[in-house]
Amino acid sequence: MRARFLFLLPGLASALTLPATAQELDRLQAHFGAVTYAFYCEACHGETGKGDGPAAASLTVKPADLTTLAARNGGTFPAERVAAAIDGRVEVVGHVDLAMPPWAQLFAHELDEFPPGTILDALVERRIAHLVAYIATLQAD
Repeated sequence: MRARFLFLLPGLASALTLPATAQELDRLQAHFGAVTYAFYCEACHGETGKGDGPAAASLTVKPADLTTLAARNGGTFPAERVAAAIDGRVEVVGHVDLAMPPWAQLFAHELDEFPPGTILDALVERRIAHLVAYIATLQAD
């Protein structure tokens, strides 16, 4: 029975290989980040990141325009500062006003089948890195 499926191995192996270039890896991370963004961020920050999501009008603090983060930082996307805002190391006015726990806590709660510690921390960190990679793609030219 195994012999019938041996022809699949070369294709499966190539499908499981990591992206060949840094650009491909960035694109893959941004793709995963887009999924997280659509689920958690889009309602307030909007599909394009301009702060015009369907829930934005009902908020007392207007959501940030995520497309101008690089422009407001001298032309360089502030990836570490964005990650800190997402994971809770830096308080974000709109998030605090909503009594929203840091996203890292929410992501960890979703992954509660993993024991607390190194693996869980690494998974949450990776998810935040994907989200940051996606937000970087929203920057206005």
